[in-house]
Amino acid sequence: VNDDGAIVIIDAATATERAPATRPFPCGPSAFSPDGTLLAVSCRDDQNSVFVYDVNGGGAPQAIQQIALPAPVLDLAFNPADSTLAVCTSQSLAVHDPRTGTELTRILQPADHFALSSDGMLIATTDGTVLRVLASGSSPDDQ
Repeated sequence: VNDDGAIVIIDAATATERAPATRPFPCGPSAFSPDGTLLAVSCRDDQNSVFVYDVNGGGAPQAIQQIALPAPVLDLAFNPADSTLAVCTSQSLAVHDPRTGTELTRILQPADHFALSSDGMLIATTDGTVLRVLASGSSPDDQ
C-alpha cells in the first residue's frame, strides 16, 4: 500500500504478485485481519476513508466496505480476539465491524497511536503526552 494508490498483495509462500487494487488517491496505514481474509487500508481522500478488502480470492483484492471518518486516519488494526477494526484519528479511536462498517464504540480522547493487547482485551492509546489503557469493549461512558 503506498502513496500512488496501489494495493499489491504478494503470496509469501510463492513470491507471486496478485493483480493489484488501485485507489485514485494516496493510501496510508493498513492491516490484515488475524485470519488473513481481510485487508483494511486507509486512504487520504475527501472522506478520510478506510476501505476493507476481501483478500480470500486469487485475483485483485475486492472492496467490501468503505468507512468514512471525520479526520485523517493515523493508525488502524484488527483486534486479534474478535476481528473488529480499530481506527485512530486525531479526534478519537473508533471500533468498527469491518464487514458492515457499523461503529461499535468510540473513545473520545485524541490519539496519535494505539496498541491492542495480544488477547484483544485492552487498548492503549497515546496522544504523545498521555497514555491511556482501556478495556477494548468499554463504552464511552465507561472511560
